[in-house]
Amino acid sequence: MSEICLIISSCIYPFSDFVKIQNSLERENLHILALKKWINESDFKDIIICDNSNYVYSDKFVELSRLKGKRLEILHFSADKGKGFQFGKGFGEGELMNYIFMHSKLLTYNRAFFKVTGKLFIKNYLAIKKEINSDFVFSAPLILACSTPNHTLVYTYFYYARVDSFKKYLLKSYLGVRDRQGIYLEHIYYTFLKKAQVDNKNVSLKFMSHQPIVQGVSGSTGKNYENSSDYILTIKQIVKYILIKSYLFKNL
Repeated sequence: MSEICLIISSCIYPFSDFVKIQNSLERENLHILALKKWINESDFKDIIICDNSNYVYSDKFVELSRLKGKRLEILHFSADKGKGFQFGKGFGEGELMNYIFMHSKLLTYNRAFFKVTGKLFIKNYLAIKKEINSDFVFSAPLILACSTPNHTLVYTYFYYARVDSFKKYLLKSYLGVRDRQGIYLEHIYYTFLKKAQVDNKNVSLKFMSHQPIVQGVSGSTGKNYENSSDYILTIKQIVKYILIKSYLFKNL
């Protein structure tokens, strides 16, 4: 059994109005660029990419993966567009993860996974990977140690989870997503994770001390992460690490 696989979420033909980049050709190009980087530059032996708009990735990526000594599993299905439009893009992503857990063969060979949003590549994923010794590892906003945040959330563009733990505590949580009411997947995951810790003291949730250094474009906001230099991102990462260790700030 492999240790940790990579899950890449994909939506080439968006069906939510909570998405900034709507052009399918642009989305396709961005997804393919990121997929190639994960195949060529990462050490993940098993990669699962799943598209919830029924887009089918070419088998040439399977062959490229094979040449790199990796296995790529391509999944696709047509999500419930009515519910996706009604409840938001987080609902669609939750539905995608549910589909993977039902249909993926590669996932059954792995005890854990990293999930990444399809148009992104995380340059320092190896540093984050070294921190893994928990059921869940997320990144989250920093807040003052003495303050109570108005909004509690974890970031869902890149995170780690053990397969069994995710299936037990988070897999169906997306059913509560209501983007139009300001209840996003990021909020839902946080709520369910904290409840899991209350219900089971053995459930471990940690937050990334390394800020993910992102390459690519956010489909939700249209933000191009390439606009920030590696130097600036590295400085931000160091500052965040120092703040977490200082006890003046904390993760949620």
